Amino acid sequence: MKGHDQMKGEYVVMADGTCRTVGDIRADYSVSAFQTSLFHQVCERLADASGFSGVRRKVLVNLYALKSQRVREILAVMLLLRTHDEAVQQVHVHDDIAQLLEVFALAQGRTTSMGKYGGHYIGRSAVLSVFLKAVSHRLFRLWPVTARQVCSMVRGWVDVTASMYPMQVRTAALLLYPFPYGLRRQFKFYRQCRAMGIQPRLAGLPYSLLEAAKLLFAQVALAERIVTFEAGAYERYAEELLDAGVRHIYTSDEFEAAAIALYEPLLNRGVKVLNTAHGIGLYSPYVAYSEFLGFNRVQLAFYKSRCPQLQTRLRDGKNTVLALPEISQAKSLPVAVVLLDQNFIHYGCLPEAAVLLRSRAALAEYCAQRTVPYLIKVHPNTKDTELSALAAPGAVLVRQWEALQDYRLIFLAINSTAFYDVQGHAPALIYKDDAFFPEVYFGDGLLTFNVDDLASKLDPLLDEQNWLAAARRHAER
Repeated sequence: MKGHDQMKGEYVVMADGTCRTVGDIRADYSVSAFQTSLFHQVCERLADASGFSGVRRKVLVNLYALKSQRVREILAVMLLLRTHDEAVQQVHVHDDIAQLLEVFALAQGRTTSMGKYGGHYIGRSAVLSVFLKAVSHRLFRLWPVTARQVCSMVRGWVDVTASMYPMQVRTAALLLYPFPYGLRRQFKFYRQCRAMGIQPRLAGLPYSLLEAAKLLFAQVALAERIVTFEAGAYERYAEELLDAGVRHIYTSDEFEAAAIALYEPLLNRGVKVLNTAHGIGLYSPYVAYSEFLGFNRVQLAFYKSRCPQLQTRLRDGKNTVLALPEISQAKSLPVAVVLLDQNFIHYGCLPEAAVLLRSRAALAEYCAQRTVPYLIKVHPNTKDTELSALAAPGAVLVRQWEALQDYRLIFLAINSTAFYDVQGHAPALIYKDDAFFPEVYFGDGLLTFNVDDLASKLDPLLDEQNWLAAARRHAER
């Protein structure tokens, strides 16, 4: 930390005279902080200043919520003031933050404006991502498809699609769209479908490559340009689907900021759209579906709050049916600790990545002291070349769930949909501290841990009866 006379850019002067940059403050908070009600209120207020209305305003709110580092900086300053107001002496920020602090009655009389914010709300990396997405969709559209009417279709990406819609992938048209996070995984799924007698087709949105190139070299209003570009492609695709006679769509794309621009016109024309949550996160605040299947009531309430006509219900099944023993079968097996690994670095989730790294090391020490097997379940998107980065003393890296069959398991995760996948098999603990808010995703009454209290949380679960009780409570969530 530096004194304020040495600071460049936006910063906060603490009560002890030290200074923290806004970037440093933002780096303290996990993704869960940016899925809170306050965060989405900030996104809404910023979108109000854009001049957009209707579906494009909704897409802009979604884009800010999913992609904007600047909005995360704003929220981090607000959270610091909400939780540690007495520790803050002065706030030196640009007009956008200063105005929001005034609106939310924070740091009153202690804010100094540094003038108009001159940066982008959506960074160049997001622009490049959209450009590459457009190119990949155009490539997928080169796949030869015999023109035909389609009444029902599944929008698919990887193997999880078949877990969500096992019957529909066989009875409806299965369309596979580009999956940039694991092309190998996607084409493996494609081959599996063919082996099962399912005939998937590659599909893409009708992006304009000329407009994509213009976007790539744009210098101003990047967020607004992305909204116009993405919403236009989705709206044109809606017309294509209507021309093809589509009446039912099965999907899982609440993480797509502009998907609402596809589904609003389809819903208005009587098309039924069922979305199954692909994860436990709270992604786009604005969605448009006929029905939404979610993991828990917290998630369902979030999506329904801005789409009151949305029908919601809890998912009947899981993303993955695990080849693990049921609780009653596992209770007499030798105990083992399993850390669920995730690709946080790939998504820029640095606080989560740091906590995961510390948890790996702390669990290695704990398991060595207790002579308990320690396993790390590798995320399916992790490449073989990345496995060495997951190593921890005494840990065994595991790709397949079947490798865990011989143990009475205790799962730990920073934030993972597998929290639900392991229900009925074992208890699961979720990471929590002052900057991590797992209740945002999973609700209250969780089994939690952090690096400092591992022994006190894990020791009781080594006992068979305590393990059994915890596993049953988790199965009933």
